[in-house]
Amino acid sequence: MVTHGEEMYVTTTVFVTPCEQGSGAWEVCPNLPEGLDTTLIRACEDLPAVLETQGGVIAAVLRHVVRYRGFRLLARETRTHALAGGVEWVHDRATGTWRMHDQPWTTCDYGLHDPAALEVAA
Repeated sequence: MVTHGEEMYVTTTVFVTPCEQGSGAWEVCPNLPEGLDTTLIRACEDLPAVLETQGGVIAAVLRHVVRYRGFRLLARETRTHALAGGVEWVHDRATGTWRMHDQPWTTCDYGLHDPAALEVAA
């Protein structure tokens, strides 16, 4: 387990791409609060777990909202607003279910383990 040099708080936001848009542009989800949640991150393993869990909850909330092709859950460090991680989910219109497109990614994957490193990277 890699621990962070100092604890950081991340705020998650959901972005969606509407079905009727052909451009693939992403926008903040109008069905959810812009700052969805603020969570304390102490170790590299914390953020992927938060992203997977919140993604599953969002998929359940949006299960009857068929106007989106997908959503991205992005986490930003609250002090600097630097991007700390994310995950993407896609909607299967045939089955009406949401599935995680790939594993969550975090800045820890790229060796950036503390808020100071995120500030430099931003």
